[in-house]
Amino acid sequence: MTKDQPNHSDDETAQVQRFKELERALIEAQTAASAAARAKSAFLTNISHELRTPLTTIIGYCELLYEDLREGTLSPERAKDQLTRIRLAAEQLLHLINDMIELARLEAGDVTIIPGRWPISLLVDEVQNAITPLAQAQQNCLVVDLKVDPRKIITVDRDKVRRILLNLLQNAVKFTRQGEIKLTVAVQEYADGSAMLNLSVSDTGIGMSAAQLDRLFEPFTRFEEPLTQRSGGVGIGLAIARHLCERMGGLIAVKSQPGQGTTFFITIPLIETQTM
Repeated sequence: MTKDQPNHSDDETAQVQRFKELERALIEAQTAASAAARAKSAFLTNISHELRTPLTTIIGYCELLYEDLREGTLSPERAKDQLTRIRLAAEQLLHLINDMIELARLEAGDVTIIPGRWPISLLVDEVQNAITPLAQAQQNCLVVDLKVDPRKIITVDRDKVRRILLNLLQNAVKFTRQGEIKLTVAVQEYADGSAMLNLSVSDTGIGMSAAQLDRLFEPFTRFEEPLTQRSGGVGIGLAIARHLCERMGGLIAVKSQPGQGTTFFITIPLIETQTM
């Protein structure tokens, strides 16, 4: 074969190589599509479970209320009890729907960070007032460890920080019985003028395994292990907390062991700090 003649062997080798690359790309695409389909199926299954629970409560008590009215056996006390349960289930359903809408907006990047200047004591008071009744209902003790001057003024999106803490604290209360929920708040200032808001939420609850931690921030994660069956899934509150934290340039981490409680760590950059 002369140098001007085409090298059919090289052409065939190159063609085989291209076919192999296309085959690999096709397999990878099929694998990704299968994984996406499984994730979608799991998401729909879990969200159906989350929606079904309050809906079943609402329908069940509406039927009981109707029967009592039809038979003329409805007392004021029984009516109050049934209507209260219906209202609570409806609020739970509305809260879930609002969370779904918020998560969709966060994943689409449709969220605006609005920093403001406010005393750190305001954040602590708001969160403590909201969580204390929930903690007491579970016979838990809520402890706040403020490692910073409460007069400290910080510039950050207050609403989003509050939402992160409420989601984490509500989750801690949900998985703890007759224990302690602790919120730690600190501000770390650096020589270059930058500062970080350091938060932690810990509990003495049932804890989680390493496998559970790997899936913790997935929306509508439901743990079926015996350790958590009595408490159900963690919904989407943790996924929202992670998105909000990252959107503000912060980080969220967690450590936990079965039977030894859980601690979440949050760091959020502050635009500025000032003491009154």
